[in-house]
Amino acid sequence: MEPKDISKLVTVIVFDIETTGFSRIYDRVIEIAMQDLSGGENSTFETLVNPLKRDLNTSIHNISDDMVTSPTVPRIKELIPILVQYIQSRHKTGGQVILVAHNAKIFDVPFLKEEFRRHSRELPSNWCFLDTVPLARKLLNSATTVAK
Repeated sequence: MEPKDISKLVTVIVFDIETTGFSRIYDRVIEIAMQDLSGGENSTFETLVNPLKRDLNTSIHNISDDMVTSPTVPRIKELIPILVQYIQSRHKTGGQVILVAHNAKIFDVPFLKEEFRRHSRELPSNWCFLDTVPLARKLLNSATTVAK
């Protein structure tokens, strides 16, 4: 059997979010950045998000209240359809979308799910998530074992 080129079947998008804190119930997303690894035109998506609250923890992410409360910064409710459209525009017909983030399982994905839920939306069913933390741990453990 001949190997298949999965790059024609899978869209891999790495992403990261910044938030006002660690509680997905009380805190909000204040920045989303995505990069389609296929590259090309419009392969990057990045925006600040107005969390509709003040007193951001600027020391962690260097995002100030003034930055996110600018009239040009969308609220998450306005951003969700734009975000979905961006990912759909990168999606390969008949393929799968894999969204990759470091600590996705514990942090990024639960925050996204909660923001979508808060606005009566569900994450699209063709989005799969990959967390790089287990891979990083395995690589670090392997490197430590080799170094001994």
